[in-house]
This record gives sequence, C-alpha cells and structure tokens, in this order.
Amino acid sequence: MNNLVLAKTQNTFGINFDCSSGVLELTGSSYPENTTEFLSR
Repeated sequence: MNNLVLAKTQNTFGINFDCSSGVLELTGSSYPENTTEFLSR
C-alpha cells in the first residue's frame, strides 16, 4: 500500500496518510456543495 498525500485547496482539506505508521492527518477546511452526500460515501 502506498502513502496518500493530497494538498489542500481553497475548498478541500489536505490529506496525509502514512500507511507504515497508520497515521491519518487532515488539514484545512472542506466546503462541499452537498455535505450530506459527501460525508455519506
């Protein structure tokens, strides 16, 4: 499994997942158009 790193943008939070340590870091804010649909995935 590979690490996952996604840079934060103006409308989405940043994601940094280190698979070797199991640490998940979310930074910033997220402003999806449809919050209920976004969070229910």
